[in-house]
Amino acid sequence: MAAEFPNDQELHKLARAYALKHGVSYMEALDAVVEDAKANQPAASSARPVSYSEQLGDAKLHAMALEHQGAHSVSYAEAIHAVVDSGGSRVTSFKEAAAAPAMVPLRKPLELLRVGRLTGDDGKPYDLSMADIQRTAAGYSRTAREAPMALGVPQHDQPSFGWVHALQATEDGRLLATEAEVDSRLAELIDTDKAGKKTAAFYPPEHANNPTPGSWYLRHISWPELEGDKRLSVDLSGAQSRRQSAH
Repeated sequence: MAAEFPNDQELHKLARAYALKHGVSYMEALDAVVEDAKANQPAASSARPVSYSEQLGDAKLHAMALEHQGAHSVSYAEAIHAVVDSGGSRVTSFKEAAAAPAMVPLRKPLELLRVGRLTGDDGKPYDLSMADIQRTAAGYSRTAREAPMALGVPQHDQPSFGWVHALQATEDGRLLATEAEVDSRLAELIDTDKAGKKTAAFYPPEHANNPTPGSWYLRHISWPELEGDKRLSVDLSGAQSRRQSAH
C-alpha cells in the first residue's frame, strides 16, 4: 500500500534532516524528499494535498500571525505556530520553503554564560551559581521553546538565522550552546571569527514566558554587529524579509 503524501510540516522536517545529513542546500534536500514521496504514491495520484497554509496564502497567513502576535505578546514565530496549529513547523508553505537558506550544524560550541555576577536587562545584578548554570542547561527543551539565533538587538527574537538544539554546563562553570542548526552564511562568519561579539538573552526564573519557572531559560543568541550586514541579506520575497518587516 502506498504511503500517504507528507504534508508541508513533514516535508520540512524531512528536508532539514536530509540537508544536514548530506551537506546540501535546503532546496536540494526538499527536491529529493518530494521526489521520494512521489515515488511512493499511486500512479493515479499526481497532485499533492493542499495544506492549510497554502489555502490561506502567505499574505493572509502573515496578517493573521501579526494579529495574534499583538494580541498575545509572543514572538512572530510563536504566532505562526498558533495560527497554523501545525505542531511547531516554522516553514509554513512551499513558497516560504523556497526562500529558506541552507542550514548547517553548529561546528563549535558557543559560550553563553559563566558562574558569577551579571546585570540583567532590567538593570538588576544577578549572582549565578554552578547550580543555576546546571539547571539552565538541563532545563532547556526544544519542545518547550527552541531559542533562535538572531542579528542586531532583536525585540521579538526574529528574524532567525539558526536554532539552538542543546545546552551544556561545563565543570568550570560555563554554559555552552553545543548543538544547533545555523544559516550557512552565519556559520561561516562564526567559524572564521568574523561575526563579532555575541550576546545571549535569558528569561529570568520568575518571568511569565519562561517555560521552566524557577531556572533561567535561553531566549535567543544574537550578534549585534551583524545587523544590516549585506552578507546575510535575503531576497525581499523571502520568509526572513517578511518577518523583518513585521518588527
